[in-house]
Amino acid sequence: MERAGETVVMSQFGQMESLDGVARLPEFVAAYHRLLDQFAARTRRLVLLSPMPFERPLAPDAPDLTRRNADVAAYAVAVRGVAERRGAAYVDLFGPLSARAPGSPRLTDDGIHLVPSGLREVAGIVGRQLGTTARAGVAMGALREAIVEKNRLWYDCWRPANWSFAYGDRVSQPFGKGTGKDPSLKEALERHRPLIEAVETRIQALARGESAPAAAPVAPSPAAPVEAPAMTPEEELATFAPAEGYAVNLFASEREGVVKPTQIAWDERGRLYVACSPTYPQTRASAPPADYILRLEDTDGDGKADRVVRFAEGLTMVQGVEPGDGGVYVCDFDQIVHLRDTDGDGKADERRVVFGGFGVGDTHQLVNSIAHGPDGSLWFSQGLHAFSRVETPWGISRLDRAGVWRMRPRTLRLDGFFGGGMAGANCWGVAFDDHGQVFHKSGDRPHGYWTVPGMVRAASPLGAGSAISADASYANTPEQYHSVGALFDSPVKTTSLEIIGTRALPDDVQGCALIGGYFGAVLELHRFEDAGSGFRTTQLPKLLKSSTPSFRPVDVSVGPDGAIYAADWFNPVIGHYQASYADPRRDRTHGRIWRVTAKGRAPVRAPDLASMDPDRLLEQLRSPERWVRQQAKRLLCDGRRADVLAAADRWLGGMGTATPEAERLLVEVAGVYEAHETARPALLETLLVAKDPRVRAYGARVVGAWAEKIPNAMALLERAVRDAHPRVRLEAVVAATYVPDERAVAVTTQALEAGRDPFLDYAIRQSARAMQSRWAAAFEAGRLRLGGSGVQAEYLRKLVGTPRAPVHPGQTVYEMACLPCHQPEGKGLPGVYPPLAGSEWVQGDPERLVKIVLHGLAGPVRVAGRDFGGGDAVPMPAMEGLEDAQIADVLSYVRDTFGGKAGAVPAGVVGRVRAETAVRTTAWTADELGMRLPSRP
Repeated sequence: MERAGETVVMSQFGQMESLDGVARLPEFVAAYHRLLDQFAARTRRLVLLSPMPFERPLAPDAPDLTRRNADVAAYAVAVRGVAERRGAAYVDLFGPLSARAPGSPRLTDDGIHLVPSGLREVAGIVGRQLGTTARAGVAMGALREAIVEKNRLWYDCWRPANWSFAYGDRVSQPFGKGTGKDPSLKEALERHRPLIEAVETRIQALARGESAPAAAPVAPSPAAPVEAPAMTPEEELATFAPAEGYAVNLFASEREGVVKPTQIAWDERGRLYVACSPTYPQTRASAPPADYILRLEDTDGDGKADRVVRFAEGLTMVQGVEPGDGGVYVCDFDQIVHLRDTDGDGKADERRVVFGGFGVGDTHQLVNSIAHGPDGSLWFSQGLHAFSRVETPWGISRLDRAGVWRMRPRTLRLDGFFGGGMAGANCWGVAFDDHGQVFHKSGDRPHGYWTVPGMVRAASPLGAGSAISADASYANTPEQYHSVGALFDSPVKTTSLEIIGTRALPDDVQGCALIGGYFGAVLELHRFEDAGSGFRTTQLPKLLKSSTPSFRPVDVSVGPDGAIYAADWFNPVIGHYQASYADPRRDRTHGRIWRVTAKGRAPVRAPDLASMDPDRLLEQLRSPERWVRQQAKRLLCDGRRADVLAAADRWLGGMGTATPEAERLLVEVAGVYEAHETARPALLETLLVAKDPRVRAYGARVVGAWAEKIPNAMALLERAVRDAHPRVRLEAVVAATYVPDERAVAVTTQALEAGRDPFLDYAIRQSARAMQSRWAAAFEAGRLRLGGSGVQAEYLRKLVGTPRAPVHPGQTVYEMACLPCHQPEGKGLPGVYPPLAGSEWVQGDPERLVKIVLHGLAGPVRVAGRDFGGGDAVPMPAMEGLEDAQIADVLSYVRDTFGGKAGAVPAGVVGRVRAETAVRTTAWTADELGMRLPSRP
């Protein structure tokens, strides 16, 4: 407020807060006064807007929010009281909007957020109550355009992309620094301010009825990067070395408009949607949104795109696209939007915001990689500097830092998992096997994870919305999962994954995970194996290697023809931290989609799914092709409920259960019922008695999904948690968190009585913690009935009595600044990033470590007997922007955790070394620091 020079504040609270009920109204009033006290330090000219009444959401199974309007009314009265007490102007929106005539046009889609027509109506109410009137001669169209432009610039200035590198904890990273004539990121963002002032002046003139042409920018934008000559697609193709028996061809490139692809996804017609982000990693001052969605089609079956449509434009840092519900879902900066073509011209003309409020602190950690799950849910992920607060009909869903999201389209329920970066610091990509098991990747490391053990509901407001006090948001912080079951081990960072299932590829890769090795210019294959309740993976020989570091496969997919498709970001610069946002080497004009086929295997011909009714689509669930099954399932999930359910009931009635394939089909059709939020108890019973434990495990999960639709959820879970197979027991443990009953913890702790493994132990603890607010009082009062040998009661007693261990302050700094390179266990990456674990550098002179953190380290080094830093290796960046205490904390943590309990580093030592080396402007070398250079051949 001080920087913006604000003189009037308009404030509106109370609608979402009313979902906490009137019992928390005094707390709301006190908090509102505290906030207004802070405003008063700048200005006492306040306008308080009442909360608006809810509408019933359009989503058919979302809660009817109008039933909460009595609470909204109470909060509106409270806001009026706050205004009167402080002498502030008050605008009553609740009264006029509640008095609208039946049948009036809708104000919202989700019951909460105003659509454009709703904004116009509410603006009129606000204007009238504040006594404003339109002046004669005012050009309203030009005035509105100027205000919209000002709002865009204001947003880009005061909630900017990559704020962590300009104003946050990463200001010392090279990304935020300028290059050549380009200023630092902070200075570049400041260039929005004179642009805002210019358009404000124009708005005032237009409002007075004066002529005011659009002003030219008062500060020049940074010069466009000068790109080095890039390889042609043909030259890049020559660098590829596919595995024996495979061939590669170009499907599409920048010649078709593919530029900086971030995700690819297919629709039921076999058309490939490509999210393109040429503005990544940072838009320039005054530049309008310029990212887009392409739709590519191979009409003649030759393996090359020959029809191109630019489906949507005007997007911002787009990092996800997924067809669905008659259009496409898109990860558009801080929003999930749905785009639809309503007039059949091939271009989107309708935009609907599904959710907004996702974090934007780092543009390579925005919400990304959206995909449909086997139950009709939409899954997507986010990274370390995304602090998301999303208003939903169920309350505010919160996910701090990296994690995985699940959204139910028909209920608008949004659940977050693994908040706090507990299973990857830059989660990127979610996939599902043939029995509904969920896996996700993290792009900051080679690893990915089996997601299910952490899929507990509301383990903390870190990971989902909560009806419990938001002040206790960190009380049940999720715990680190990496050491429990990291999958897909590899020497290079990778991202995105797909699971193979097609006759067009060899038998020995069926069911394997296909992964894009963007950091090592490779495509990888990993085979799954059962490991107790969970999984382990083994890497197979590389599917594809390239000798050019510009090959950056950031997404992978199996297409309708059974070929493998890889989205190639194509850029020599891939690191977000290690190069300036304005580095001229950042390519903004190229991108490729490569197609990998198996020699001697015919391509698959996909059926015409778009023309099929629900009965025929259900038959496609028998297809040996995963692509066909997934597309048919999506169409069934999106279809008209009455038609789909009637067909599913008929199909289920004629289907046996005597074979493994028949049992797998039960999982498929259960997902259709889940998508339509409709329970079928008989189907559930059949799932739970299947011979295949994978089917029983999915059945246990469905119990949780239908817990509030069936009367015997507890009884079914009590049976499942005693199953002979540990994966079934684990699914029951997690499903118990979806049952709104204090007794559900007895299901979770029953799993303590049988064989366990690290996956089960993690799930038990997370689930018990998640439900603690439900069962703690009953447990303390002695009314919680627990069976077994007393192990359960003792476990809960320890859980209640053991406070969460405090996090070492250095661990927080490590995860923020060091983990992406040196990895969660301090092992680094072979040949790329030196290890900290077992390093003589870490165990040695602490002042040498301080120098490295302050000024960086460049050139060849030898660490733990291995050589690093040769060729085009990325040097360690300087982090002089960290405070002395932060550097002391992180070095103490590293020396204690990875350095064999080496001694702590005092902050005073850091301060002294900083002062002694203050004039240094270049990175240290190993020779300067007295360490051995790599061995010479």
